[in-house]
Amino acid sequence: MAIAYADAGKFARSAEAAVRVLGMAPADIAEHCENLIQRFSAAATDLLNGGKVQDAYDLLNRALPLAQACDNTSIIMLLGIAQARIGTALRQQQSYRDAVAWLEAGVATLRNVPTSPGDLAASQLNTQLGEALRELKRAREQR
Repeated sequence: MAIAYADAGKFARSAEAAVRVLGMAPADIAEHCENLIQRFSAAATDLLNGGKVQDAYDLLNRALPLAQACDNTSIIMLLGIAQARIGTALRQQQSYRDAVAWLEAGVATLRNVPTSPGDLAASQLNTQLGEALRELKRAREQR
């Protein structure tokens, strides 16, 4: 079911189905884990790039248990990026208290992404973390 939903482009439903299978029969989902995570990551990236940050966050939040079970960090990193972008949007709307909460969550998520030194993902992560920290500082100053 998880794969069928993904094939139909219904990634949030796919993530929900995958997490259900993970809870009932982890071995059954294990062979599809990497494929599903790649698809969820690509869909979330498209949503983020298209300005549909809340939709990306919802998808990533649903896919998080699968990513954690499969030891995949891409979903976690994208989740932190989505949280930070939501916080940035709230700061720009002058909703500073909510912005700080979202940005703090994004920073915490990004700080908890495991990386290896010299890894391309580590460089991207540091860039995103730096951006989130700058936005958090701005939001706190404007609060």
